Amino acid sequence: MSAEVYWKVSTDRTAREVAHTGYGLRVETQERLVRRGVNAVWRLHTSEGVFALKRFGRHAVPDWLEFQQAATARAAAHGVPVQPLVEAVDHATTVEYQGSQWQLRPYVAGRGYIDGYAEDLARAADCAAMLHTTRCEGLPAGGHNPTQDMEYWLTADETGMEELADAVLASSPGELWEAVRPAYLDAFRRARAELDDPLYRSLPQTLTHGEIAGSNLVFDEAGHISSVLDWDAVDIRPRVYDLARAALFLARKGRGSFMVHPELATELLVRGTAPRPAEPRELAAVVPILELYCVPTPQYVAQLGCHSPDTLQWYLGWAAEGASMVRTTLAPAVAAAASRIGR
Repeated sequence: MSAEVYWKVSTDRTAREVAHTGYGLRVETQERLVRRGVNAVWRLHTSEGVFALKRFGRHAVPDWLEFQQAATARAAAHGVPVQPLVEAVDHATTVEYQGSQWQLRPYVAGRGYIDGYAEDLARAADCAAMLHTTRCEGLPAGGHNPTQDMEYWLTADETGMEELADAVLASSPGELWEAVRPAYLDAFRRARAELDDPLYRSLPQTLTHGEIAGSNLVFDEAGHISSVLDWDAVDIRPRVYDLARAALFLARKGRGSFMVHPELATELLVRGTAPRPAEPRELAAVVPILELYCVPTPQYVAQLGCHSPDTLQWYLGWAAEGASMVRTTLAPAVAAAASRIGR
């Protein structure tokens, strides 16, 4: 998504209350991360150190929270830079407060990902490959992760568009829906002609992050990734889900853009699968996955309307632009990756 991301001084009492009652921390100063999305994040400065406090915008089931903790610990042990969840005073790692779920992790300072910078992309591709080779055996059954975009559209028929229309019209003008509907419907039809649920689930599955993007990577002064953020979509799923999103969000020409540096997107797909080269059917799924990603689910539209209503209209237009563009912008990079891997 676009728009500048930055920290802004916050006086929010709820974040302080969660830190104090849930984690026994007294907040000295705090800032809120200004970004578009359903989650909210605060940086808390306390006598015990600096922490990142997140309020979930999507409700997570207990089984998945148990899986999240175990999976991120396993990834960290494998070498993926993940900050551990901080235990609450009751020893839980997720706090329930005022109808929302909250998690706390140590804050890691550093610079962000630089769009178009080949060295950053190479580090990110290596990190994704490391995550995707993390052993999954023995992890608890996770239930559904809070992000169910592919799962929804791969099992829905076109009546899903009617549900999406209802969700949009509940908080947006009718003319907006009429403007974005053709892009969503066309992308849905193109993607589903090439990818269905059985085929998707038959693709090689690994531990995946679910939201690989530059905004979720922190780099140290030497240019190494020091922390991977935002693990609230972690799951065992086809690894190409991660690769598709990474090819778009790590190779794009600027924040919010659907134009990519094709040579970087190709490098991401090749380098990110170096331990086990991508199969032709995985590469064939990249574009359909991105097209379906760009069609919002009714659930996400409702969540965004609740937690960030000012963002919703912008988001619907942004997603429609992506639904119309990702095939044109990513297909050449996917073809080049297939050629390089097939040599």
